[in-house]
Amino acid sequence: MVQTRADGEDLDARFREIAGRIDQLCDAGADIIVIPEFAMTGYDLAIDQRAVAGDAALRARHMLGQWSVANRVTLVTALPQLDDDGGLYDASIVLAADGRQFVGAKRFLWGDERTIFAAGRGTALLAEVDGITIGVPICYEIGFPEVVRELVLAGAEIIAVPAAFGRPRRHVWELFTSARAVENGCIVAGAGLCGENVRGQPFAGHSTVVDPFGRRLVQLGDDPDSAGAVIDLEDIGRARAQLPYLDDLRAINSLAALDN
Repeated sequence: MVQTRADGEDLDARFREIAGRIDQLCDAGADIIVIPEFAMTGYDLAIDQRAVAGDAALRARHMLGQWSVANRVTLVTALPQLDDDGGLYDASIVLAADGRQFVGAKRFLWGDERTIFAAGRGTALLAEVDGITIGVPICYEIGFPEVVRELVLAGAEIIAVPAAFGRPRRHVWELFTSARAVENGCIVAGAGLCGENVRGQPFAGHSTVVDPFGRRLVQLGDDPDSAGAVIDLEDIGRARAQLPYLDDLRAINSLAALDN
């Protein structure tokens, strides 16, 4: 995961910083890298996000795609994006090393996001890359157990969360990243913005990877940084055998379907 400041004033400097972080993690053997929500453009809802989506975010997505292919790594993030009909979304994006790009949209918007972005439709983004299935809720959506459970029931093994969590709600971030991992027997990898944006809004940082048993494998602090964790996908089956929430849920759902 990469953790960056929320300030998006100098885009070229930001692109260089994130590219350097990706290079470092790839040199260390990273296969999947999660980058915060709007890390490439800065999180500032007071600026024209439609203009950002048509310029900086397009540049960012193009560069991320190039970096992904060049480094043979999967990148996960969220960027403002315009669809073909002119709708503006907070888009979840998975960029695979083979050049494929998967795109979804944030359904549950936070605060003033509702006045700027359209809510996504359908489920959160689910992408299969190199035999691993990744689900991507964005930021606030980690607080909805239903969103993550839906992804896991559809096959997600890793829940990758690009985020811009506010610092006053850091305790919520830490609680929900652990809870979603334990209740679903999955890996949660959350990357959040840190520092303050140009308007002085403080962000939580504390990007983290949590294993299916709820163990926090790594957690960053308050400053820009990057870190990795080696995960054992076999832990998913072990955790689900110890706490069979999903099996019991499927059994109850099957009985309910028969009753109907």
